[in-house]
Amino acid sequence: MIRYLTVNFLSYFRMNLPDAGLLSNSIRVSQTTVFFQIDKLLTLRPAAHKGARGVINEADLGIIDDAAMVIKAGKISWVGSTADLPKIFQKKGIKRISLKGRTVVPAFVECHTHSVFAGNRAHEFELRQQGMSYLEISLKGGGILSTVRATRAAGKRPSTPH
Repeated sequence: MIRYLTVNFLSYFRMNLPDAGLLSNSIRVSQTTVFFQIDKLLTLRPAAHKGARGVINEADLGIIDDAAMVIKAGKISWVGSTADLPKIFQKKGIKRISLKGRTVVPAFVECHTHSVFAGNRAHEFELRQQGMSYLEISLKGGGILSTVRATRAAGKRPSTPH
């Protein structure tokens, strides 16, 4: 089983790792942090060079095996193989966090619209801001399944009067 860690450093303090308390309580944005023991890190650099032209395939993922990643002031400043990690990031005093063999992929924003649905999940936004996880919301009857249930219960209605 591959475990993924989505890297979005705008919300990097909320990573759902088993040791998330370690991250949320001890990393300062201004601090340099080295993430290591990354099984595979996807840069998507080849895909970015293609732009919107052509089909994206596995070679376009920019996979780095046995990778490390350096964050400085909340931004990715270096990625590469662990063997190539610059010595300046290996000295004492640099925060180091093992990702324990996880695969790291860039955070994606996949915009889409569901034009026909019932239900309303706006209240869940506030719950997430208060720290409730999606799983907790789902277990209380919320989440995407709540709007799936509401949509199915709404039945079929004609889109235009006949």
